[in-house]
Parts: sequence; structure tokens; C-alpha cells
Amino acid sequence: MQLTVFADSIPHVKPLVFFRGQGIGEEVVKEKESYDPRIIVKFNAKAYANAENFPQYIEEQLIPVFGNQPALLTVHLFATHKTQEVPDTF
Repeated sequence: MQLTVFADSIPHVKPLVFFRGQGIGEEVVKEKESYDPRIIVKFNAKAYANAENFPQYIEEQLIPVFGNQPALLTVHLFATHKTQEVPDTF
């Protein structure tokens, strides 16, 4: 699960949950529909954030909220957060 917390305590972006798999098939689609619409459900081979989906999260969730406003993003030292693609995406 990936959570983003803002200083104003308003949930500007939805929580993101990763599950193992490809996210295809009738059973998976039915299960995905059972989750609360206030969360985003994504699938990948290892069920966690990686160098491919973290920049997608930035593009899909953070940039629309930040727009062209100055912002401070604090992330921990997870290897995915330290790739060159992260600052390039911003």
C-alpha cells in the first residue's frame, strides 16, 4: 500500500494498493470492482512499487495535484525513489 499525506490533511490523492499478478481475467476484474472506489488497485509481478510504477504514480496522482505550484515531496531511501526517472518525471 502506498499512502500520500499532505500537510493540510486533505486526501488529495487516493491510496494505492499493489497486488501480485497481471490484473487480468474475469475473477480479478470482479475482485477489483469490490474494492472501495477511493483507492487505486494496480498489479505487478512482485506486488510492490518499482521503478516503472512510481513515475506513473507521480504522473497520474501527484502532478495533477501540484500543477505548477512549488511543492516539497519527501520520500524515504527506497531504491525506486532514487532513480533518475523520478526527477525527470517532475
